[in-house]
Amino acid sequence: MIARHKAALSSFEDAFPASEASLIHDYALMDVDAPRVDFYVDGAYRPKGAMHGIRHAKAVAACVLKNTSHSRGHNVWIKVLPDKPPPTNTRAEITAVILAQETALTYRKNTVTKKRQLLTIHSDCRTTVEHLNGVQISRQNKDLLNKAVGLDKELRRFPGFSVTYTWIPRGENKLADSYCTVKLDEVQEINKKDLKQKAKIETKLRESKSGRKVALEKRNLKKTRKQKKEKKQIEEKERLEKKLDAERKLSAEKTKTKRLARKARYEQKKLDAKKKMETSERPMSKLEMVVRLKDKQKEDMLTHKNMPARY
Repeated sequence: MIARHKAALSSFEDAFPASEASLIHDYALMDVDAPRVDFYVDGAYRPKGAMHGIRHAKAVAACVLKNTSHSRGHNVWIKVLPDKPPPTNTRAEITAVILAQETALTYRKNTVTKKRQLLTIHSDCRTTVEHLNGVQISRQNKDLLNKAVGLDKELRRFPGFSVTYTWIPRGENKLADSYCTVKLDEVQEINKKDLKQKAKIETKLRESKSGRKVALEKRNLKKTRKQKKEKKQIEEKERLEKKLDAERKLSAEKTKTKRLARKARYEQKKLDAKKKMETSERPMSKLEMVVRLKDKQKEDMLTHKNMPARY
């Protein structure tokens, strides 16, 4: 059965292509004057994990319109739920009901008929059916349930158009369930291909990152060596400058010492000359000079007499 529905789904999508986020509208198989319109809706959900080969949980909603007045087949609307908010099985079931409501609403807006029609939406989700029938109010998934309630009110505004929601066992909803299964398989295959492609890209990125890392390490090593060499040159230059400064300082100190010594000697000579001038006698007269000369001659003669004879 699944293979047959898969072939039917592929031929249907070839005839009426549409994106997963939009509805597929086709009125080729609809009965405009049919007194009863039956929608069979279902939702399917697959969690994330290696078992299913998908990174994120996926959910699909399917809506099947069966034409009861004529044996002319059925129409299918399929929608893949977005990843945010996180999909669940209940959200898929409610989305399937909304698909049926939106399809019926579009059908009524584009159809001019005065005949009475009964719209029946069959679902195997008891919570959704009871909420829309007012039997039990659900506190979860309020965004989708409020949307479904709003669409229900819009549908009931059309004259001669009544809407009912009926719960059916899962075994009686195999057609919609099979379309959900087929679509989930397709999504899973696409996701597997995406994962493989992503794994290849990540491998290439890791390889490129490792190559870049090696190149960066080499560049850093070269830079470090260059920095060490420059640092060594700077240290050598500083050492030479310090040595030259010390030599210049020593030379300046020696020059200063010599200058001070010369200055001290000059000052000493100056003091000696001044002292000599202060202590020197007045000039001798000629008479005094003659007397002093005679005295010296006498001393010399006495010294000569006192000397021992040679023979």
